[in-house]
Formats: sequence, C-alpha cells, structure tokens
Amino acid sequence: MKKSWLVFVVLISCGRPNPNAGTQPLPVPATVCTSPIQAVNTSVSNQVVGNGTAASCTEAALRTALGAGGIITFSCGANPITIPISSELVIPMNSPDVVLDGRNLITLSGQNQTRILNINSSFERNTPNVTIQKMGFTNANRSNDGGGAIKRLGATLQVIDSVFTNNTCIPVDQDKAGGAIYSVGPAATTIVGSRFQNNACASGGAIGGLFAEINIYNSNISQNTATGNGGNPGNGGNGGGIYVDGNDNSLKICGSIISNNTGAAFGGGVFKVINNLTGTTTIEQSTIADNTSTGAKLGGGLYLQGTAATINASTISGNSADGAGGIYIGPGSSLNMYNSTIASNTAVSSLGGGLFLDGVTGSIRHTTFAENAASGASAFGGAVAGDGSNITLQNSIFSKNIAGNGFNPITCSGQKFINGGGNSQFPINRTGGGSDNPSALCTTGISTTDPLLGTLSNNGGPTKTILPNPNSPIKKTISSNCASTDQRGQPRATPCSAGATEP
Repeated sequence: MKKSWLVFVVLISCGRPNPNAGTQPLPVPATVCTSPIQAVNTSVSNQVVGNGTAASCTEAALRTALGAGGIITFSCGANPITIPISSELVIPMNSPDVVLDGRNLITLSGQNQTRILNINSSFERNTPNVTIQKMGFTNANRSNDGGGAIKRLGATLQVIDSVFTNNTCIPVDQDKAGGAIYSVGPAATTIVGSRFQNNACASGGAIGGLFAEINIYNSNISQNTATGNGGNPGNGGNGGGIYVDGNDNSLKICGSIISNNTGAAFGGGVFKVINNLTGTTTIEQSTIADNTSTGAKLGGGLYLQGTAATINASTISGNSADGAGGIYIGPGSSLNMYNSTIASNTAVSSLGGGLFLDGVTGSIRHTTFAENAASGASAFGGAVAGDGSNITLQNSIFSKNIAGNGFNPITCSGQKFINGGGNSQFPINRTGGGSDNPSALCTTGISTTDPLLGTLSNNGGPTKTILPNPNSPIKKTISSNCASTDQRGQPRATPCSAGATEP
C-alpha cells in the first residue's frame, strides 16, 4: 500500500532473529485486564491427535484432524513434545470452527523451513473462528510472505496462553509483516496471556495486521525485530514488536509488556497507521519500555498516525530513536492521555525525548514527564516537541527533562499547550545569561517549583511509576478536575496531586 508519509531509506542487515537474543523465557504478565475471550472447554473433543505416545503425534495425524475441524486435542503422553511440521497446515474458508488445544504440552516447529498454519478464508469474511490455546510455535519460516508461524486471511483468530519463539517471515517488504502472526482483513485477532520472543519480519517483528482489528491482553511481546528498511514507501522496518496498517483498523493493548523490540524504521515497539483516519488505538495498564528505532528513527516506543489514541495508566520508558524517543503521534490523530508516566526516553539526535506532536488534538491529564532527553548537541524538546496548541494540559508534571548539551534544559519546544491548570515544570529554562525564559515554559500559568520526584520503580499496580516524595510541594494542592484514581489504581486524595501518582 502506498502512503504519503515521508521516510528515510536506511539499509540494515536482514535475516533470522539474533540467535543470542531472548535466551531466557519471558514471564507472562499478571492478569491485569479482563479479557473479552476465555479458553474453550476441551474436556470433550471432536478429534484427538495421537494414541498416548509421543511417536503417535505426527504432522500427518494433526493434518487429518485439522481437515475435520472442531475441537482438537492431543494424546501424546505426559511430557512436553515438539511436533515437526514440514509443510504448512491449512484451514480452508469453508472449514467448521477449529479449537486447537495443546494443554501446555505441545509445540509445533516449522524446522526453519515452513510456515506452520495458514487460515485461508477470504478478506471480507469473519469465519471460520479459530482458537489456538496452550500451544507453542517455534522455528517457523515464511521467506516470501508475512506470518511466519500463522497467517490469517479473513476468519477470526483467538490465541490464548500460547508461546511464539524464533519465527520469521519475509525479511524485506513494504507491507508484509508478522514474524509470528499476520492478520489480513477486518475480522479480529485477539491475543490473551501469550508470549512472543525473538521473532522477526520485514515489519511487525512479532505481530502484523493489515486492515485488521488486533487486541492484545495480558501478554509479553519482547525482543522481536522488524528487519526491513526505509519504511513505506520502502522496504518495511516498521514496528519492532507490533505493526498495524491499512484503513479502518484498530489496536488495543491492555495489561501487556512491549519491551526490548527493535525497528529499523518507524516505531521500535509499536507502529500503527490508519490511512483513512478511521480507527482507534487504546493502550491501558501497559508498559512500553526499552524499545529502539534505529533506521528512519521516529517513535522509539510508539509511532501513531491517523488514529484516535487513548493512553491510560501506562508507562512509556527507556525507549530511544533519532527523534520522538518515547512517542510520535502524527497527522489526523487525537490523543487522550491520562494517569501515565513518560520517563527516561531519548531522542538521540533530534526532537522530542518523550513525545513528539504533529498536528494532534486532545488532552494530557495527570501525566508525569520525567528525565526524558533530546541529547544531540543541537536537539531540543527534552520532554515534548511539536505543536501542543490544540491539546489541553492539566494536572501534569515535567521534571528534569534535558535537551541539547544539558546546560539549557528545554523541556517543551514548539507551540505551547492550552493551560488546563494544576501543572508543574522544573527546572525552568535559562537563557545564556541565567535569567528565566518564559518562552520555554510548556504552558502559561505553570508552577516552576521542584516537585521532588523519586525514581521509576515498582510502587504497586501493574506498571512502574514515579512517586513524589512525602515533602513534595505538589502534594494535595489541586482542588478541581482531579481523576478518581491514580496510575496504580489507588484513590486520589482530596485535594489531589499533580502527576500520574499520589504521593
């Protein structure tokens, strides 16, 4: 699909995931968010693969069971086994619904030579409904397409309590994506309680979606790689962890960890673009941390464009890119961000250590921007860069954000936010002569007293947060427009405090 947004072409080496990466299995996050789907009861099955021994659980037996459809279980003995797959398994358009339950004992291996499962319906259809639960998928390879382990064309896909490791797909391509899973068509792919580690593809190292609804709950997507370059138009490299593109798409991430992923173009952690500006992005109670964009260099944690975005009770930290170290949100977008922490992100040589705004409307409330940096010699906007003139800033904190050489900590660069009250910024920028520079304030009427913040740490709740210390001057100073709870889900005081958390 051709896009109008501008990219820079950067060549990188492409291929399989780094064999030295992701050697420690990822933990599954706690069940933070209520999932819209539950595991299917498979105590009564339609098809059983195997007769009680590992040797009886073969690719041929599984292929036969999938051909009949229904609830499929395995009888392969009491120990975990890996079933090698030599050519892809296909669920056709007119198949009955399928449930594939490995009961945490079965892993399917593509032996580095084939995709494992192709759900081959039709773009506009949402049937059949396919549920994959308690399964492992590893060493799949689809060198000329997206979806190394699983491709969904049409149909509806549910993935529950499953593990995807070392799967790959086409290494260089403009649109194809999803080292583990690639979803094409407007039906939903919903992923719950699952882990994606050391997967790779041109874009969407772990998960790719085109015109698709993608929902991710209580899952861990870490150490995956988008291996393409140049973006789109170009050869991919977008979304080290997750890539969603096309018209009318939607993305929801809840209770999940997106960390240590690498993109070679836009969006080290997550890339989400809606071409016709119709669709949503929701990130709740999640951590987007330590992701990197290395090529076209925008959006180390998140790259969002053409979307109505909501970020709630989440932490965006430790991400890096050339510009927009934490979040890039661009034309045709709105942003509703509250009870969130944007910390220690870095724009390596350009603008917006924490956040870069490009033609965005909306509001930022009860959010803490701390110790973000635009670290290049001529960079600026340590916390925020871009146009905030259509965004209301309320009850938020900017603390110790740095730009340039560190002597002139330009916190917010560009058009000021609309002042909604209750905001704090420290330190205030200084000119070369040492005097206050009001033009560098993030909004009018902002307090410039040190809020005395602690460090990013586990303070309760599903994400790391930053607590003001007990003597903080921002403690319980706000009497209006207070949220009912803070980022941790704890009740706010009356009066309440600025930032993501109550002291």
